[in-house]
Amino acid sequence: MKNNKITNNFLKKVVGPDNSDNVKKIIRKLESGVETEDELYEKINQKNLTKENINKLLNKLHELSITECEEKEDPETKKTQVLWKFNEENLNEKIEEFSRQNEIINNPISNDFLEEKVDSNDLEYIKYIILALIDGIETDEAIHEKTNIKLNTVRKLLYKLHDASIANYKRNKDPETQWFTYTWRFEKEEYIEKITEFHTKRLNARESTLEDLENNLYFVCCMEPEHFKGDYTESSEYEFYCPVCDYELEPYDAEAEKKLLKREISKDKRNFKKIEAAINE
Repeated sequence: MKNNKITNNFLKKVVGPDNSDNVKKIIRKLESGVETEDELYEKINQKNLTKENINKLLNKLHELSITECEEKEDPETKKTQVLWKFNEENLNEKIEEFSRQNEIINNPISNDFLEEKVDSNDLEYIKYIILALIDGIETDEAIHEKTNIKLNTVRKLLYKLHDASIANYKRNKDPETQWFTYTWRFEKEEYIEKITEFHTKRLNARESTLEDLENNLYFVCCMEPEHFKGDYTESSEYEFYCPVCDYELEPYDAEAEKKLLKREISKDKRNFKKIEAAINE
């Protein structure tokens, strides 16, 4: 199994962000010849990985044919054992299918956009909730079951997506129980539009700042550059003395900032092309 970013993101989608490390350990043990759940439990020896959890993760992989199993009778004990095997070829096929979704959700521009919507602790969770919605999983309980993200967190983040207009829900009342049920839908076109707006706005701001630095002379405080930074006109209003500490202003060397902006502009353009390519596939 290739241990790269796309593989890691795919496994997080399959078993949930909090289980990806454990499922990688299971796959590595299967690759090394370990076959039974008891052996996996004994050899991995993780406090948070019970036999029940191992079985659950194996079955999640089995649903996608990434693991295969067969029953065999132990000739000594006469007990039936379930033997598991890892299918790397199927994993690679599934990863290839996932790569387009990964570009739309885990691209650095997408990441920066989503980071504005949620706390840093929830950033990874919201991406895998979006992936569950893309796969057609509609209810908070089903998303919780699919991703192993806490149900309250799933509900909170679904409403965050709704506030951002990139997920919508329908409310239906059960005639027998009188309970309301909510079915959710991911608004892909709205999501792409908002990412495009986010990228365009940031790119324009960076290009404008770069142009300004290339065409104007700035001055900063000679003692503490953080005190003041202004162009020639603004600096002359203070007679080229810092308005905070009254030390002289000196010309600002903008080369490092300009290089950084050029790198960020180039990287943003390159990353957005990857999003466009994934959308148009």
